[in-house]
Amino acid sequence: MDRDGKQNQTTNETCLCRCTAQVAIKNEGNYRFTTASDDGSLMYLNGREIVNNNGCHGERERTSGNQWLTPGYHLVGVDMCENAGGEAMKLRYQGPDTGNRKVKVPSSALKHEKARCSGYLVIRKAGHYLFWTASDDGSFLYINGHRVVDNNGCHGERQRGSRWWWMNAGKHRLVADMCDPS
Repeated sequence: MDRDGKQNQTTNETCLCRCTAQVAIKNEGNYRFTTASDDGSLMYLNGREIVNNNGCHGERERTSGNQWLTPGYHLVGVDMCENAGGEAMKLRYQGPDTGNRKVKVPSSALKHEKARCSGYLVIRKAGHYLFWTASDDGSFLYINGHRVVDNNGCHGERQRGSRWWWMNAGKHRLVADMCDPS
């Protein structure tokens, strides 16, 4: 799980998003989870906060203590905030399933159904905006309940954009849905 394509780009964005999924654990044992974010992030495992990387800062890593996990699916959640400047969000884990190496949580370790990220997009200046998703497989992007990007289907990673959307200044509800049927 990575979002770091613009870490060196200066932006005037302010946003908060939450992503949840289920991670599949094959081998029982101690696991550690790491977030690297710009700005803040919090990570939850089975409803309990295990990583606090909160605050306004450049990209910074924080790692949980050992988490004893049994085989099966475990609920993970990541909250991420962005307060202008660079932006990044990475989730890594290490444990028996990874040979105790810290690696990106692969899509093969996530329950292949649906993930939803939601939050608010703050538009400071009214105007026309473009939106897009890049996904492998399907994804949709909704703003204030309107589908603005349809990147649905079974496909390798591809990017799809919206038409120009007029956005008033203010806070707008943003929802991104992603599915992977494989």
